[in-house]
Amino acid sequence: MTLNARSIVILALLAAAASGCVSHPPLAEGIPVRRLPAEILGCSKCGLEPVPLALLRQKEPDAYRVDAGDVLAIFAEDVLGVRGTIPIQPNIDPQAAKPAAQGYPVTVQADGTILLPEVPAIPVRGLTVNEVRAAIVKAITVDKKLILPGKERVTVDLLKPRRITVTVIRDDADGAKNAGHAIQLEAYKNDVLEALARTGGMPGPGARNEVLVRRNDAARSVIRIPLKTRPGEALMLTDADVTLHDGDTVHVEARVKETYTIVGGPGCVEHPLPRDTDLRVLEALSKAMCPAPACGPVTILRPVGTQRQVPILVDLDEATREPRENILVLPGDTILLPGCKDCGPKDKPFRPRIRLGPGKWPIADCGTSDCE
Repeated sequence: MTLNARSIVILALLAAAASGCVSHPPLAEGIPVRRLPAEILGCSKCGLEPVPLALLRQKEPDAYRVDAGDVLAIFAEDVLGVRGTIPIQPNIDPQAAKPAAQGYPVTVQADGTILLPEVPAIPVRGLTVNEVRAAIVKAITVDKKLILPGKERVTVDLLKPRRITVTVIRDDADGAKNAGHAIQLEAYKNDVLEALARTGGMPGPGARNEVLVRRNDAARSVIRIPLKTRPGEALMLTDADVTLHDGDTVHVEARVKETYTIVGGPGCVEHPLPRDTDLRVLEALSKAMCPAPACGPVTILRPVGTQRQVPILVDLDEATREPRENILVLPGDTILLPGCKDCGPKDKPFRPRIRLGPGKWPIADCGTSDCE
């Protein structure tokens, strides 16, 4: 809330206190909706749109770039392989992307080099497969002169892409709360979308509309990735944000239960709020079997901060005609129903007691009531 908006609310409450309304307020007391700033009335959930899935996946590279952990199939005649022979085909999974790769399996070392007989370690980090072949040719024909230039016979292929190990925690999954799944993602598929797809798909209604990526770095940094946004809202997501690295954790948190309370009618009843749709006061009252505008004005106690509430006066008759008066119900709201013939027991309509809370702001006491 802005300073100006807060000042408006405080001044209005001070005026009510001076007239004795705060310490012993009637049920239909509070600040009229038309006098409240937008910050108090809340934002609509309508119009939230899923983030395009393409933004959760890292961009396709121009070519596969070799790095530590990759396994290459290399044949270099008279260096790694015998002249006149057919390069061997490693016994690998026939379902692999490249089951026909030929040559000896050579793993790229942690320092980004490969080790071949009779030549120094060859740096290959960041090179394409064709560039790795060119580096091997240079090493055996120019640097060490093992083979005459033009007589070399060298083949290089990607045998097994490197893998990145991450942990995915899905608090939205039934029976698997806080269960961590360690998964391995191939290079260039090590992103948030792939991690979600491998562990149950996109989060459902029981999850928050965001994913947390906890980095395995010295700062233990956390990146919040929204899953829904408002139309036209700028989404500041980069390729680096959604790309995962060894030791990172992807956390899908369970949605925090959001509720509102109706005091009156059958007593003090707590109701759940929907996650992605709006609930307005007229619809909320229908849950208490109190059809508007039968009950006249009502007071909504709305939390502001941790220990304060703003009493909002809603004219239900006006709310049926004016959308702005039919305000949103927000998490933590308490709707106070007046004692009327259509609410609560016919012989004793329910009237809640209102007491002063911290900071001398009115709070509905759901534990006691005065019946007329």
